Amino acid sequence: MRAAVQTAAVHGSTARPRSERWAAWATVLLACAAVAGGCRSEPRPRWRKERLTRLVRLSDFVRPGVFAVSADGLHLAYGEALPQGDRIVADGKLGPILPGCDQPTYSPVTNRLFYWTRSEQRGPERIGIMADGVQLPARFAQPGTFVFSRDGKRWAAIGGRAQQGPVVLFVDGREVGSYKDASLPVFSDDGAHLAWLVQRDDDRIALMVDEKERRVFPAPQGRVSPAVKANPVGPNLSPQFDVRYLTDGSLVVVAQDADGWAVYRDGARLGSYRHNVWMGGALAVKFGDEFRAETSFTPLLMGTAETAPVAAWWERADGEFDRWRVVRNGMPVDDEICDQYWRAQPVVLSHDGKHAAYFCLKLGPGTMGEGDVVVDGRHYGPFQRAFGVALSDDGAHLAYGGWNGERTRGWTFYRDGKPMAGPFDSVWRPRFDPTGTHVAFEAHQDKANLLAVDHRMLAHFEDVFWGPEFPIPGYVSWVIRHGESQSIRRLSVRLD
Repeated sequence: MRAAVQTAAVHGSTARPRSERWAAWATVLLACAAVAGGCRSEPRPRWRKERLTRLVRLSDFVRPGVFAVSADGLHLAYGEALPQGDRIVADGKLGPILPGCDQPTYSPVTNRLFYWTRSEQRGPERIGIMADGVQLPARFAQPGTFVFSRDGKRWAAIGGRAQQGPVVLFVDGREVGSYKDASLPVFSDDGAHLAWLVQRDDDRIALMVDEKERRVFPAPQGRVSPAVKANPVGPNLSPQFDVRYLTDGSLVVVAQDADGWAVYRDGARLGSYRHNVWMGGALAVKFGDEFRAETSFTPLLMGTAETAPVAAWWERADGEFDRWRVVRNGMPVDDEICDQYWRAQPVVLSHDGKHAAYFCLKLGPGTMGEGDVVVDGRHYGPFQRAFGVALSDDGAHLAYGGWNGERTRGWTFYRDGKPMAGPFDSVWRPRFDPTGTHVAFEAHQDKANLLAVDHRMLAHFEDVFWGPEFPIPGYVSWVIRHGESQSIRRLSVRLD
């Protein structure tokens, strides 16, 4: 299965340009030997068609699920549970033994290691931060969330102090505030600014930018779906409340105002709704029929473009029947009306934001329904379900998995509407290489997990920790574990 790995990312923005990853791979070639042997550098390899390099061998004390890979795929960290305590092992180097440590995370570009630590002190505030080797004081009741600037030079951490207690925000190692509740913070693309939403003591929502209150939103009037507090330890404003920087420095803000729920871009309101669809994971929240016929939207499924100031999301018109559509900066992307929003992934945008792709489901009486993958008015299908929709960087090519309803071997990968590989039992999201020529993906078939490029099946794997990525032009790479092996390996394959 694909491992649940927390890699360095910027909340509310897309991944760094891939050219940065190529540069990192071209200048840093590090292979970690067994933990006892530490790390050794080696000359740049001569790339063959396929190359399998062991990065690290996990110890017998490894903690399942406590694992991180840097954004460039060159650094690995994992947790150990020892009789005397826990520790993080990073690139073969042993960290300090502590009463507890969890959720290792690398910053992008700079590859600094951060994780949450547990102290022996009594009381609710037992969780602290290890920030690039510096232990910060315990101020949290449970591990929170790290966010980073794109260049990895700045960082923030947010978490709750106690059940039903305040939320604390650290920025670059300094505690900057304590709030009744808050959203996840986000850095601007250049890293110069940090924005987040807070719930003030009077329960009104305020937008904070660089530690200053920029705007206070009025309380909603009339019927509006409530904010959901899913965790007794905050922060709890996200994902219903949200703030994101676009590439031009403008802010997209999702918050409540006098008319209900709203999406703003700086001071301009792009959409207004009565119902904010809750999609908080395993927690199910039902509001009965009160908001069934109201205008609705899905902020958790919002997509943003990498190189243009564009955001897209699903919205529902008011009325008895479900009529959902995709909007871009508040305007419909096409004339398509769907019977449900597509919750498998956010709206997919090309880098320039000019192309939007999604799955449009049409329900029939007593059936699961079927639908098409839609992009720029073109329809591909029908399928009972689709997953892993991806666009090439320029939006010229489309890849996706389509399901025909069969329990086994029901999934096929398509490229621009033509079958590319399959059938499979299940699929993961594909990735185009930067040229838009090749598609790399993972799939499950006959009790085996497979790595593939286009129609070529390359290797089996037990876990994928990173990838598919394109660190060097002409190659695709994954970091994987194969079979029952304790070795974590990097597989690099020539695309042509």
